[in-house]
Amino acid sequence: MGELASTKSYAEQGFMLYDRVRHGQLGSVYGGHEPGVCSRIHAAKAVWLLGYPDQALQTIEAALTMATELSHPYNLWLALMAAIWIHHHRGDSRAAQNHVEKLLALATEQQHRRWIKVANFLQGWLIIEHGEWERGIAQMRQGESELLIEARQQTYYATLVAQACLKGGQTEQAYSALTKDLKRVRDTGVRYYEAELHRIKGEVLLRRSASSQKEAEACFHMAIDLSHDQGAKSLELRAIMSLSGLWQKQGKKAEARQMLQEICNWFTEGFDTADLKEAKELLQTDGAKPSHT
Repeated sequence: MGELASTKSYAEQGFMLYDRVRHGQLGSVYGGHEPGVCSRIHAAKAVWLLGYPDQALQTIEAALTMATELSHPYNLWLALMAAIWIHHHRGDSRAAQNHVEKLLALATEQQHRRWIKVANFLQGWLIIEHGEWERGIAQMRQGESELLIEARQQTYYATLVAQACLKGGQTEQAYSALTKDLKRVRDTGVRYYEAELHRIKGEVLLRRSASSQKEAEACFHMAIDLSHDQGAKSLELRAIMSLSGLWQKQGKKAEARQMLQEICNWFTEGFDTADLKEAKELLQTDGAKPSHT
């Protein structure tokens, strides 16, 4: 899996054909998944991965509006989870926090034990983003087991755990989480986020040992190749930023700059997102490693 262009195409066809009067009750047929909401959720994620973060934001906002109007708790839950995913990847922690709070309120109102644990896990991640590592990681650990049973989202959640461990200097725990999830990806074939696993593994290796540069570089190249093959320009940008930072430290400044400039030139939107801002900063400083991990 990981066929992003096809996902985008089919999802967009779905919500263009959707008619609320004719199709609004199909959610009860498809396990609670209301087709108008879910098609927009899948389109939004695919569009972000393909390199269109502003379009992804517009699409997920449409999904949230529809889910709110339907007043169906499960579909609102799905839309809020997807909105958190989009805002996280755009680097907007304030918007992500707002949706996590709504998620927790919904879970509490519905007295849904598992949803509450998931919301608390995501709150823990945001606590770490705001600088309180010990409190945040403890809260994430409480809900971690609940999230890792979701096959489609396991890789994303595993990267949050790995990045949280890395922020706290727990490189072995971060490495272990990534190694386990890479095996899970191979076993399940759920590959849409595999490139990001390899990229973060490379970052972990660099923190783990000064002698791991060659192995880390191989991880970055793997991430670039995978994301390029999938057309996942947003993940390709991240992987190139990581490799560019390493190459600059190694004195390969011209190669690093050319590679990063080429991928930045591809983008036509999203210039206010964290990744593209950091890429621009890296190009301007010509040697500074961005903080993004």
